[in-house]
Amino acid sequence: MKKIFLLLLVTTMIVFCSCSGGPGDDAKQNKSDPSLSLTVQTTEGKTELACYSEGKLLLHLQAPEFEAGQAGTNFPVLLKNTPPQVKADQTSWVQEISIEYFNKTYGANYELTFSPIKEGSRKRLKVKCDLKPQSPLPFDLSVRQKAVIEGLSQAEAVLPRRDGKVAYYDVPQKKPLMAFQYYDVPQQKPLQAYWFLGSGFTREGLELALPLIGLRKKDGGSDILSVATDPYLGVQFNVLGTGDSLGTVSVDFVSSFQGSLSPVQTETRTIEISISSDSKDELFKTFYHTIPDIKPGPAWIHDIQLNYYDYIADEGRSLKPDLEELTKRIPEKYRKNVLVCLHGYYDYLGRYAYNNKTKRIDDAWKAYDEKAQMVPMTKEELHRRIKMVKEMGFRCAIYYFDAMAYEDANPEFNPEWIWRDETGNPIIWYYWQKRPDSKGHTNYMMNPAHPGVRQWFLDYTKALITEFGKDLDCLVWDETNAVQQGTTAKIGSGMTEADRAMMRLVSDITREVQRGWTLNPDLAFMTSDCIDAHGPSKEVQVPYCLVSHGTYQDSWCDPKAWSPGMLPNYRNCLISCNWSAVKNRDWNRIAAEEYGMPQGLANGFGEDIGPSEMPKEILDEVIARFIKQVEKSGTH
Repeated sequence: MKKIFLLLLVTTMIVFCSCSGGPGDDAKQNKSDPSLSLTVQTTEGKTELACYSEGKLLLHLQAPEFEAGQAGTNFPVLLKNTPPQVKADQTSWVQEISIEYFNKTYGANYELTFSPIKEGSRKRLKVKCDLKPQSPLPFDLSVRQKAVIEGLSQAEAVLPRRDGKVAYYDVPQKKPLMAFQYYDVPQQKPLQAYWFLGSGFTREGLELALPLIGLRKKDGGSDILSVATDPYLGVQFNVLGTGDSLGTVSVDFVSSFQGSLSPVQTETRTIEISISSDSKDELFKTFYHTIPDIKPGPAWIHDIQLNYYDYIADEGRSLKPDLEELTKRIPEKYRKNVLVCLHGYYDYLGRYAYNNKTKRIDDAWKAYDEKAQMVPMTKEELHRRIKMVKEMGFRCAIYYFDAMAYEDANPEFNPEWIWRDETGNPIIWYYWQKRPDSKGHTNYMMNPAHPGVRQWFLDYTKALITEFGKDLDCLVWDETNAVQQGTTAKIGSGMTEADRAMMRLVSDITREVQRGWTLNPDLAFMTSDCIDAHGPSKEVQVPYCLVSHGTYQDSWCDPKAWSPGMLPNYRNCLISCNWSAVKNRDWNRIAAEEYGMPQGLANGFGEDIGPSEMPKEILDEVIARFIKQVEKSGTH
């Protein structure tokens, strides 16, 4: 980065992003660059790590600063820094933390591992952070981290906003205090932005689509500095220029672990700092480096331009005529750009296809269409349906799970799995599927933090992959938006952050699907987040797609739902089904022509009008736009 020097003061904060793979995953595919080696320095009596690139000083790193408190009361934190252990390609540094809390001393080690990496012209510093308490910490612990960057005169921040726009903001500048001034100068407020997950911090400023910001010179240039954290905890960013002649900008970011909610035990997080060419692709790459265990989805997910959902309409008889109608109108060479999604059988919304005792899919079960008509279903029949879709040349997905639904009608019901609030009251999920056997029963929600629940989801996923994964293209988890931002759940005698637990669960399932790539490398996993649209509370939907391969959101192709879903799915895909393709025929036009998104068709729900039943002119419009989009994308 020409004539840009970085001074990074890693002050108080545990914003460090977590990933289970750690720096070692990157080392396998990226060579460590000797010119990015770390050395120890002492500045103003403080030990620092200095990172050099091509002989120029880039970073000064100091120990994080910690704050401990509960209910507005702060507790003293004593910090002992051990000397950094510098190696050729990796440096470790341990801070010993001691906190006095109600006449008891709590100790913990905070272990930092720094890995400087060079990828062509891109310079990276990966920081893995491990918090290791000697005993669980029953108070809140926050960490503040600060970066000071010189050489960014007239700097601007690059913020990927929640509304789907990558926006640019002038960095506010402090007014320096002159020698002759004898009064306080009002402090300039920093530019503030946040990414919301968990219950442990105050949201101030602009909401981000993901935990990522960039900094660059306002007049542009070849480089951008970007900072990202993993998506497993919220983060508050504050950016402020110092107003000096060096063009110095300070960035600090803050996160907090809520020990007052649930005592803090071992936590692992990761942070990524990169200097790269100034492009959107390079900016977002910084975030994806924080989650190296979540791989990009199969290439085909980017080719889809039309989606058709079959909700086992007409007692299961709708699929064949609808597919035949599509094959009449869509030439074979374009059909791989169509995703056909088959309605799922929602264990545990009742008891359908998955047997948790055998860890296998049952040979037969009862399914229902939207009109509550029973549809006898078998494993062989589902295989036949998948085969029919594939032989016609389309991609095939299956909906499975329904949010965290947990109906007490099933014989395996375990009351310990129920999601309960802080008063012990159960969280109730609504009934959207009409089934006569649900009368007199309650549809609860499962607790995403409960170990038994988490294992059940993983086992169910494994069973589906084992049985159908060889032929399927995608698994879709319905209504992940049920677990909203800032929600908590009772676990044992305490509480935990439900949204953080859900993000971890989604990433666990993604990795399980990725293990299925040995069977079928085309297998993808999508969530159904409905970001900012059609959710129970639109402003608090979590983009769980950050740790999956994409979003298949049940937003009816409503235009207002596209923009908020775009940036969280930057490397993924964003798909929806249109349950009212006749009434809201213009929503498909808007999806294709204004957003470049796939159009949607469906049968069995909403209008209950599939391709074989639609007015010819409306279906002709959809197919014509579909072919145009495919040819424009060059993926046919």
